[in-house]
Amino acid sequence: MIYFAYGGNVDAQQMRLRCRGARQVGVARLDGYRLSFPRYSFIRQSALASIEEAVDEAIWGALYEVAESDLKRLDACEGYFVASDRAGNPYNRIDVQVHYLEGGRAAAFTYVASPMAYTGEPSREYLSHIARCGAALGFPDDYVQKILSLAPERAEAA
Repeated sequence: MIYFAYGGNVDAQQMRLRCRGARQVGVARLDGYRLSFPRYSFIRQSALASIEEAVDEAIWGALYEVAESDLKRLDACEGYFVASDRAGNPYNRIDVQVHYLEGGRAAAFTYVASPMAYTGEPSREYLSHIARCGAALGFPDDYVQKILSLAPERAEAA
């Protein structure tokens, strides 16, 4: 199965910890979506990335080949439980069509967050981490800058 990662899982090291057998197979674009931040993590002290439909926008991400043996572990890390009511899952798995950086299309799956009442903002550190990992993978420069531009303005010191 091909997994399209657009948030913290663009970090190859994090993916190796979650799915030992996962193999990074490319970089791809998902058209018709934009980043959103509908969940909050007290561990990261940040709102977490998700995607939402948006005409004329696109998300860049890493593609990983994930073995069936690793899929349950990845689902658990993302808070997706197949037998559960989808509304009760922190993230749900969906099928998408992505475009490889080099050209061509592929079927993949990704995760979409169920919104929380309180989300806060994504932290500068979280966004910088995604941008740094994306740049290392070869995401387009304008997309990396777009991620960085989502960081909240720091309050001026008095």
